[in-house]
Amino acid sequence: LLGDLRGKATTAISAIKKSDPSFNLTTAVVTDLPALYPMVEASLHPYLEAAIRNHDITQKALTEMRAKSLDATWLGSLMTAHHEVLRDLLSITVPRIDQMIEAALNAGAFGAKIVGSGGGGSIVALSPPDRSNQLCEAIKKAGAIDAFEVSVAQGSKRIRS
Repeated sequence: LLGDLRGKATTAISAIKKSDPSFNLTTAVVTDLPALYPMVEASLHPYLEAAIRNHDITQKALTEMRAKSLDATWLGSLMTAHHEVLRDLLSITVPRIDQMIEAALNAGAFGAKIVGSGGGGSIVALSPPDRSNQLCEAIKKAGAIDAFEVSVAQGSKRIRS
């Protein structure tokens, strides 16, 4: 699924580069879309828009992750914005996943999105630590088989015995 979507985005970008060799996805913004659409077959418009929106979201998230003090509310909103691109433009979700995400947001999550290869399966939600139990319960009530709180580890380390 993801390979097919990437192929369509690549096809759209290639079509633009034929008309405008200076086009660069890394500098493209959503407001460029009306000028770019005529260079691309209409069926590829959602993939082009998704590529531009996802790049913007990723850059904002990267900036936030590098900040000295992480704003979890902002990062959560970026997660949700990414899910909306996946749902609304690329159709990489299923109703049950969307129900779980909505339940997580209603239970106090800063943000939530589908994870994995697309088409359903798992979500991740970012929440304040004091809301994790309520979040897990809300997600299960919305149709999840189970829900777990996870913590971010400091990464791998060598332990000597």
